[in-house]
Amino acid sequence: MADLELRLSPRHDQSRELRDTVRAWCSNEGYPESYVDDVVLVASELFSNAVRATVSDSWIVAAVERRFDKALVRMTNEGTGFDPDELVDPNVNIGGGRGIWLAKALGELGVTQRHTQTIVTVVLH
Repeated sequence: MADLELRLSPRHDQSRELRDTVRAWCSNEGYPESYVDDVVLVASELFSNAVRATVSDSWIVAAVERRFDKALVRMTNEGTGFDPDELVDPNVNIGGGRGIWLAKALGELGVTQRHTQTIVTVVLH
């Protein structure tokens, strides 16, 4: 089956479409349900971060690729990059701030800045 790629506007109301499409694609690829849940969670968290960081008149490109028995999630947006090593662990007493921490816990995280684009990838364990 082909890799999945979605072009989404940077709005939180696009999250459901992303989650539903990623879940269906992963299920069609034959991943176990618990793994599908992890892929959907990572894609949703990365998308939420991208929405907050994206320049308003641009797009977010969400992609999921099969890498043998693993899935790679990639989120590309126009906006300011970040260094994941400079982020602090989330505080249980404060809401939010868990997306990158979850992505690191569930896979190998990479962040690349190319000109004005930020590309975040996670290869799930």
